[in-house]
Amino acid sequence: MEKINCVLLIDDDSATSSTKESIVPDLNIPANTKVLTNAGEALNYLQNKCKHNCPELVLLDIKIRGMGGLEFLEALDTLTIRNKDKIKVVMLSSSLMPRETEQSEEPEVIDLMWEPLKTYTIVNLLPLHFN
Repeated sequence: MEKINCVLLIDDDSATSSTKESIVPDLNIPANTKVLTNAGEALNYLQNKCKHNCPELVLLDIKIRGMGGLEFLEALDTLTIRNKDKIKVVMLSSSLMPRETEQSEEPEVIDLMWEPLKTYTIVNLLPLHFN
């Protein structure tokens, strides 16, 4: 499997983000995990850190206060960052809203997963996109 050096988790709910963060070591990948609580902060992180440690995998909650996950994806498209084409996004949602499902079909979005997130769902997904 292709090496994943960094996982970026974007979620404004500290209780669920710590649960999601605890899943990363179970994935058996040597990735650092960066947790950010708002999309604007995440865009700033990507703009400044992709020179050295750009995340290959982004776990993105659709519903974030302020700039939501879908708006984050639109803003991500406008960023000029190194290796942006290597960033793969997994959208996370507890909602069954058809609008969210349809709009999660951006090219960098490799899957939409329902919360609560389970380790086995990510484990099964990784070989499909990181090989």
